[in-house]
Amino acid sequence: TILKLQFLYLIGVWVHTMGQKQVKVKAPPQGPAPPCAPAVRAQQRQAEQAQAQRASQAAARPKAGSVVTAGTHTASASIRNGTLKVTKRGGGGFDVACVVDSTAPRAVVRAYVACMECGGAPGGPAVVFRPQQGVDEATAHQVPPRDVPAGNGHEVAFSVTVPEQCLVSDAGAGRYPVVVAVELDGGREQRVAYVQMASPESAPDLTRHVMVRDGGMFLLKDVYGEQEDAAECVVCLCEAPEAVIMPCRHKCVCLGCAEALRGSGGGKCPMCRAEIQYYVKAGAQ
Repeated sequence: TILKLQFLYLIGVWVHTMGQKQVKVKAPPQGPAPPCAPAVRAQQRQAEQAQAQRASQAAARPKAGSVVTAGTHTASASIRNGTLKVTKRGGGGFDVACVVDSTAPRAVVRAYVACMECGGAPGGPAVVFRPQQGVDEATAHQVPPRDVPAGNGHEVAFSVTVPEQCLVSDAGAGRYPVVVAVELDGGREQRVAYVQMASPESAPDLTRHVMVRDGGMFLLKDVYGEQEDAAECVVCLCEAPEAVIMPCRHKCVCLGCAEALRGSGGGKCPMCRAEIQYYVKAGAQ
């Protein structure tokens, strides 16, 4: 009987203990609060915009083996490369000389002094140059226009005096001390060379040379090998060199070799070993 009572007592104690036992519940993992719906939509829009921008850039980038057919232009009248010389004299004076080559029946060489570049009117010159503020017409057009007939090697030389306040150029505002332009078809097609100066004491800079045509302005870059009588590709030695490698602008390989070099990835120009980004099909476009 005593053993039974002790056994029942132990069972009662165990049941009472289990009834009071606290069961621990595992807490959820700590972390950042879930973003609200507007924030999620804003992130999605940003991701979509970035993806669209990358796709647009990829579409605009020349692909391997791509050919740009309108990248070169054979000028009918232009200032021969390397012949435009500007000698600075005291008192704002400049001596300007150049050689003009022309296949057009008639071209006109004009010099604009202390001028400002402005847009032209439809049907007229694409770009016009007006006197800067405080400069009269006689100063701006102190050099009479020069007619150039068809032919190569026409030497043009003149002297101008630029007002002191107009010596420093401002390309952003379109202001230049001297501009030399070769115009065709009443000014609707122009080759324009800009004389730029960073300060009144600096040397003239002639790095900007543009073509204005069909309402657009294009920065002119010479093609290396265009004036040479290269009859064959330097790689295959069979076909004519018709591809201009960019950005080094060497015209030295045929289209097939240019595509092979560019398509292999990491191709190098055979002349200067510069990386080939794309190539342009040369032609009178």
